[in-house]
Amino acid sequence: MFLVISNNYNGEKKVTTEEIGKNVKVTIDENILTIRIDLTKTFGKSGSGKSTIIATTSGNKGIGKEDIKLGLNCYTPVKND
Repeated sequence: MFLVISNNYNGEKKVTTEEIGKNVKVTIDENILTIRIDLTKTFGKSGSGKSTIIATTSGNKGIGKEDIKLGLNCYTPVKND
């Protein structure tokens, strides 16, 4: 669900924000998509154990009014000592 932050003169959605996964917040301002990720957060190791998850959409997610999909993974490799 998108949260309307402001409306333009004819009442259409102008700016919307939504959290679409773990630590992934997207904002659509007119036709500009901005993705926000807090790089200080982690969610443990990936299923393979080769990386530490910082943010993920957990697959492709629909965004905006159009048939637009976003799939995102942000991670760091696990250091093998």
